[in-house]
Amino acid sequence: MSSTFVQDFNPITGRLQWVVRSEEYDYQQEIARSAYGDMLHDDERNAKYQMGLEIAIRKMQSKGRKAKVLDIGTGSGILAMMAVRAGADHVFACEAFQPMAGIARKVMKSNGYDTKIHVIDKRSTELSVGLDGDLPFPVNIVVAEVFDTELIGEGAIETFLHAHKHLMESDSLIVPSRATMYAQIVHYPEWFDSWNVLKPVTVNDTVLSLPEEERCCSGTSLHDLQLSQLARHNWTKLSEPIPVFRFDFNNPKRLVKENRRQIPVSSLAAGSPHLVFMWWDIDMDPDGQVPLSCAPSWAHPDGDKLPWRDHWMQAIYYVRKPYAVQKCETMYLQAFHDEFSLDFDVVQQEGDDDGYCETNEQLPVLIGRTRLAMLNDEHRLSLYIAALKKLVRPQTVCLSICESSLLPFVAKLLGARKVFSAMDEKRSSRMMQSLNGCLPKDQRVHFLWKNADEVKAEEMDDEKIDLVLAEPWFSRSHAPWHDLFFWYSRSAVQRHLKPNAKVMPSRAILRAVVMEFDHLWKIRAPVGSREGLSIERFDEVIMESHRKTEDPVEPQPLWEYDGRALSRTHTLMEFDLSAVVPDQDLANQVRIPVQSNGRCCGVALWMDYVLVDDIVVSTGSHSPPEPGQPVDWLPYYRQSVHLFPEPAQVSEGKNVVHVSLQLRVHDGNMNIHFNVE
Repeated sequence: MSSTFVQDFNPITGRLQWVVRSEEYDYQQEIARSAYGDMLHDDERNAKYQMGLEIAIRKMQSKGRKAKVLDIGTGSGILAMMAVRAGADHVFACEAFQPMAGIARKVMKSNGYDTKIHVIDKRSTELSVGLDGDLPFPVNIVVAEVFDTELIGEGAIETFLHAHKHLMESDSLIVPSRATMYAQIVHYPEWFDSWNVLKPVTVNDTVLSLPEEERCCSGTSLHDLQLSQLARHNWTKLSEPIPVFRFDFNNPKRLVKENRRQIPVSSLAAGSPHLVFMWWDIDMDPDGQVPLSCAPSWAHPDGDKLPWRDHWMQAIYYVRKPYAVQKCETMYLQAFHDEFSLDFDVVQQEGDDDGYCETNEQLPVLIGRTRLAMLNDEHRLSLYIAALKKLVRPQTVCLSICESSLLPFVAKLLGARKVFSAMDEKRSSRMMQSLNGCLPKDQRVHFLWKNADEVKAEEMDDEKIDLVLAEPWFSRSHAPWHDLFFWYSRSAVQRHLKPNAKVMPSRAILRAVVMEFDHLWKIRAPVGSREGLSIERFDEVIMESHRKTEDPVEPQPLWEYDGRALSRTHTLMEFDLSAVVPDQDLANQVRIPVQSNGRCCGVALWMDYVLVDDIVVSTGSHSPPEPGQPVDWLPYYRQSVHLFPEPAQVSEGKNVVHVSLQLRVHDGNMNIHFNVE
């Protein structure tokens, strides 16, 4: 297999580097990240698609018509094979991603269906019909899984409209037949303020705050997450789930690309409408005999025993202007969808319409909702303030290497003589400039708008630096060690530092804990067989592509996934940030004893930062993990996790997880390996 040199961005060094990669790297990476495996582990989804196909095929054949099925976006080919098994007379499948189409053919052949399904390497909207076309005749059943958290974000509306107009006979069926979208209005001020508004911060009697019109991050972008993980005692429902949109996929006249509704809702309690929760259900058949719900646990027909799925989650939309309501007072829920996206709001008067926000101008797009929640954590900020109070003096000159951070302002308000900020952060520049503009001129930060390694002495007034500071957090990081970008940047400015200069944080500690997850392990586990069909050829390609192209750890918001610690926290590696990056590689081997019986699904990793003395900020959990207990993960960080392909049954005192790691300091790459012994 031939290889080529390509430029790749290194998040640790902050530089482009030349690497040797296979010419097939890009498509192998796309296969590895396709998440088909996650969907195929959804047994309810698989079973109900099978039932929906069986009903549709019977309906056609009961009318004396041959059942002619088209599977749009076949992926692994499982839905097309289900159609054959359900008795379809003709089955076609289209898949635009050619490598995946090839995999589908192999899967079909391994199940003996290769001669019964015609696979076409095209999008459905590119298919032609006729004797010389891709389809020799129109079909009368279309089956497709083209849905996302917002239902329509992958183009389901146009996919089905095009199919009705160009690919299907009249009086045809689509599986699933219809969908219903639900919204629920809730009072949840703590969540709204933490994840949607940058809170004011008071330092030495000075208030650091954005202008009122910029504080509220009420963009139209959804916040997708597992709503079932929100503690129910923390929020108050102001409405029951409300059906806001119905999509009849079988009726093209009623399947519209744009719709807007205003729905009067009597409030169930006193409070303020802060959030709108959203999810959807689908019916696989026209008579509603085979429903599938994506509702959170409190609204799901199976309650807390609802099936786990990570490919179709729920979402939060933030109300633009929350206001006080009394019990039984009428609110007006505004709901809107276009061809690909949704928007929700709650207003006080019928007919009120503040318009729909331009999301690219909103703060959450600039810095991300998780970053907002991080900045708003008062305890976390108090640790940084306490550390800076120990380090900042009236003559201190600071260099901040932070992205979208409050720390340079805090250092200045604590009395530092000068504070320079070296970070090329175009995305958050508007926020940083607004915060700076709210301060008196003599208390403002000097923003250099370039990375630290590009800073020249004259740009810092030829000052020598007393204190280099960071959180550190960088938006391009995907693994805990990627935030060592601060270490490399701090080393690059060594020439600008005084001999006795301080660095905050002074140390970084890479931590790990062995984990059992209820379901998260499925996203990287082989599918095997589903609904009596072997998907092993699919597994082989996915697993090999993942091995060749993906890092051994991946970022995940672990607070959303139920699990338990099987060990105590162990240190994998420490980094002395007060010194420059060494010339020699850093390596270590660690044995983590299992201290609780269970299924070892993976290893969670995070970084702890020692700011000064005994002040430590963690990116992992609120408190140290205890074996056999759930971990109270910090919700605004994405910890990293290595998932084993198959969970392994382990016992206390009998098993260990071995971790070997090496940081190649010249390029910042981390080689890390895990195995269960």
